[in-house]
Amino acid sequence: MNRSGSRLLTMLGALLFVAACGLPLYAHAINAECLRGEDHFEQGRYRAAVAELDTCLGLIQPPDVEAYVLQMRAVAHHQLGEANEALRDQLAAHELDRPRTIWPYLMLATYYRELHRYELALDALAHARRLERKDAGGADGVAVRLHTGRTLMALGRYRDAITQFDEALAHGNEHVHALYYRALCREALGERKRARDDLQDVARLSPAEGFVEEEISLKLREYGLTPAPRAQAPR
Repeated sequence: MNRSGSRLLTMLGALLFVAACGLPLYAHAINAECLRGEDHFEQGRYRAAVAELDTCLGLIQPPDVEAYVLQMRAVAHHQLGEANEALRDQLAAHELDRPRTIWPYLMLATYYRELHRYELALDALAHARRLERKDAGGADGVAVRLHTGRTLMALGRYRDAITQFDEALAHGNEHVHALYYRALCREALGERKRARDDLQDVARLSPAEGFVEEEISLKLREYGLTPAPRAQAPR
C-alpha cells in the first residue's frame, strides 16, 4: 500500500490529537520545552517538535502528562516516516495511562499497520470498538470501521473490508474515505462498475470537503471522472 494512502487517516488523527488525548500542555503549567514542542507539533514542524519533546520527556512529569507527550511525539514520528519510533512511544503511553477513548487505540493500530503487523492492528481496533461512545454522532463508529477496513484491505480480505466500509457509511452521512476505500476493494475484486459508482459519489462529495487528496484525484482521473477542485491557499 502506497505511502500517501497510509497517511490519509493518520493526518485526521493528528488533527484530532489534542481533543482526543486531553488538555493542551499549557493547562498543566508545564515547562517551556514541552510548550515549544506542542507548538511545533500544532504547526506541523514535526522534526522540531520531536527535539523539544525529547527534552520535555527527560523531565519529571505526572504520568498522564507524560503519556500525552509520548503520544504527541508518536504522531510526530509517524509524520516523519518513523513508524518504529511512533509505535514505541504509543505503547509506552498506554503503559502509563490506560486509554479511555478510541483514539489512542486507533493510532496504535495505524502504527502496527504501517509496520505490516496486521493482526496486532486488528487487536488494537477490537479494544477501540469496546470504547466507542454511542453519543458521539456516529464519529467513533465511523473511525473504528474505517481503520478496521483499511487493515483488512492490507490483508487482502476485501469482502470483510467492504463490510466495514458499509458499516461506516451506515453510521452517519456519506463519507468520502469510506466510499473511496470501498471502491478500491471492489476494484481489487474485479467489480469495476461498482467501484466506479463509488468513485462517482466520491467526486460528487469531495467539493463539500474543500479539497481532494492526490491519491484520490489520480484514481478519479483513471475512471474518467472529474476530481474536485483544490481549495485555494489562504492569502
